[in-house]
Amino acid sequence: MKAAVGDELASELLRGCLVHWGRSRVRIRKRVVSSDPLHKAVESKVFSKIAASIPKQAKQSDVVKCFEALCSNRKIKDVCNLVQGITKEDVKLVDEYACWDLAKAWSLWWTRQQHLRMLSSAFTTMPQETWKNCPSNTNAVERKNADAKEKHPVSLNIAMITLYKQDKSVCAKHVAATHGMKLSYKGKSKEARAQQAEVRQKQRLQKSSPKDKECMLAPPDKEIHFAGIKRK
Repeated sequence: MKAAVGDELASELLRGCLVHWGRSRVRIRKRVVSSDPLHKAVESKVFSKIAASIPKQAKQSDVVKCFEALCSNRKIKDVCNLVQGITKEDVKLVDEYACWDLAKAWSLWWTRQQHLRMLSSAFTTMPQETWKNCPSNTNAVERKNADAKEKHPVSLNIAMITLYKQDKSVCAKHVAATHGMKLSYKGKSKEARAQQAEVRQKQRLQKSSPKDKECMLAPPDKEIHFAGIKRK
């Protein structure tokens, strides 16, 4: 849409998806909160409540404060008045023990102006009445896209190509079996399967380097973005 109508007009037509926002904040929470059983539950609770409150904040400054708190750039006590359900004990524990530095890149991504305009009504450039009437998720659009995809061959040519590929695969497996070649990993030891899984994981990490420009199209909240990084 940006390519078609430009950034300014696109920002007045688009509202972000709260479902995707919810998934992103859950993924990053799992990455940054402490694994210590004594602190994990409280940290998870506080992080979730602050993150969930962000789209509801009425002031731009309050949105920024919440994001700063989620990456340890600001104390939780500075935003506890903006969020319901956080006790003084929760605030004290998190401010004293929590270290959410791993969320800095994630917070930076979400606080880009083009992302804030789609996430928060405080930053949107569209009229508030239009914002309220816009859908808060992309479920309907994604369903239309799924329905638009062909589930069956649309021509005899495609059907014949599909049948040929299936026959070719069956013939290859038959020849391999007659020569005693294994067609599955069932006969391998646990050590061999684990080693192969490790190799595949390294290959995926190399192919999906966070340095790639494509990775910047989505928030850095997935496993690839934390490869080799440990919690403090």
